[in-house]
Amino acid sequence: MIAKTLLVGDRYYNWLVMDKQPFDYQELKIWQAEDNQKELIVDVFDRSTITPNMVHKMVESGLNNAWATRWRWLSGEEPIRGYYSLEEERALAGQVSQRMKKRVPSIERAGEMTQLRTLEEYLEMPLPTMFQQLYLYVSDGDFGPDYGFFPLLEDTKERFSVWTVYQDMREADMQEYDWEWPDHLIPFLHWGTNIYSCIDCQSLEGSVWVLDTNLKETRKHWKECVWKHTETLYEWMKIWLDADDYGRALWLDMYRKKGLIG
Repeated sequence: MIAKTLLVGDRYYNWLVMDKQPFDYQELKIWQAEDNQKELIVDVFDRSTITPNMVHKMVESGLNNAWATRWRWLSGEEPIRGYYSLEEERALAGQVSQRMKKRVPSIERAGEMTQLRTLEEYLEMPLPTMFQQLYLYVSDGDFGPDYGFFPLLEDTKERFSVWTVYQDMREADMQEYDWEWPDHLIPFLHWGTNIYSCIDCQSLEGSVWVLDTNLKETRKHWKECVWKHTETLYEWMKIWLDADDYGRALWLDMYRKKGLIG
């Protein structure tokens, strides 16, 4: 592949586009011709948006942000700073695969991607990429701490699916006038006794929230039962990977964030 060159101000910048599979996205690399230490990596989800004008904007973003390396360009006209690249997310999914001794065979990956796209159609919103990577490279649920992640669409004898639990949340009758589950919070793991971890599909990196209905008190709003645990699913998985298989560290961290334990 041959890099292209663009003049911004009085300096030249090189840029190169690389396809990444199995995701339908491209990685755009931009670097200063005279100093390749100054570079940007941009995950782009629509190749048609990669134009000289877009590269010019990315160079300006680099100049204004001390060349912070990782960015994402979605469907808008402005770049978004990313916590982690898709490559870093994939590497973390690989660590989970090794920990669980589970791996989606490459021949089955297209089918798993179809399930992810179907779930997105049902939800009418995109799923965070870290969430997708786990299902593409580990398994369709049954991994992670405690009872493990739900399967995406099909209930099993051991656990309900993401779609089933999400629908139940939306339709739940807590016998309280103020119950209303946010559309963008998707339950993915049950800790038992009506405690769930949920991923926020409005968050690019997939922030993780907790629902503990046991905390619902008379005359208090149900939202008292819901709080943010981590800013990203990546961070949530790292806490688990760095500790015990059962997720005790995650559990303690959840309630520490809520202020219920010291």
